[in-house]
Amino acid sequence: MAKANRRPRGTGSLTTYVDSGGNETWYGSFYVHGRRVKRRIGEKRKPGTRQGLTRTQAEAALRRMTEDVEPSPAVVERITVEEAGERYLRELEALGRKRSTMQDYARRFAST
Repeated sequence: MAKANRRPRGTGSLTTYVDSGGNETWYGSFYVHGRRVKRRIGEKRKPGTRQGLTRTQAEAALRRMTEDVEPSPAVVERITVEEAGERYLRELEALGRKRSTMQDYARRFAST
């Protein structure tokens, strides 16, 4: 027998986290194309106040979030480890790494 308060499959999950100051925050977790996505939803409402989100409001925000998230494009290009190393070296060079650093990295990534 299933619990009455469980969410339907595929609708994500809602959790709260407590920071060191004791403030609670709602977080949502859901899947987009097989990848787990976690997003901060907002502050959890404290009893007796009007600030923050109730569970119902947080669930509505999570539903909107799952509809609004655009998945990143699928990887269409497969590269070898050697090509990845070469791209990494070009990136480091573009960042202005010193010549000695580049030589060290080149030795480490050189194909044997």
